[in-house]
Amino acid sequence: MAILVQERAGKLLDEGIFYEKQEIKRTDFEYQIGDKLKFVLIVADEDMEFKVNETKPISIKKIKIPPQTVIVSSMYGIYPIGHLSAIGSYNVPSGIIDKERIADFGMFHAAIAGKISKDEVVGATIMLPVREI
Repeated sequence: MAILVQERAGKLLDEGIFYEKQEIKRTDFEYQIGDKLKFVLIVADEDMEFKVNETKPISIKKIKIPPQTVIVSSMYGIYPIGHLSAIGSYNVPSGIIDKERIADFGMFHAAIAGKISKDEVVGATIMLPVREI
C-alpha cells in the first residue's frame, strides 16, 4: 500500500520535522484531455536517507510506460524534504518511445535532511499518448 506523506505545518527545523502519513489505495489515475492522459504516483521501493542539498538515485516501484507514450514530470512537490527530477531505468530499450519501457529508479534531490521510507509517495508523472506524424 502506498503512503502519502504530508508535512505538518509549523514544526520544522527548531522542533524537528514531523509528518502525517496517510495510506492510499491507488497510484494511477486517468483523465480525459484530448486523447487520454494518465497521472501516476511514484512510490519509493527502498528506505533512503538524505543530507541537505544531496541528490542521488532511489529505487521506485516499477512503472510501465506504454509504447508511443511521453512522460512529463509533475512539478508540484509531493514529498516534504525534496523533489524527484527524473525517472528512468538502467535497462533502456533500443527505441526511444516506440517500445514499452519500465521506470524503476528516480533521481531525488533533498532540500532539507531527512529520510524516505519504502512505500511512500515521492513524486508523480503524467503519461501522454502520442502518435507519429
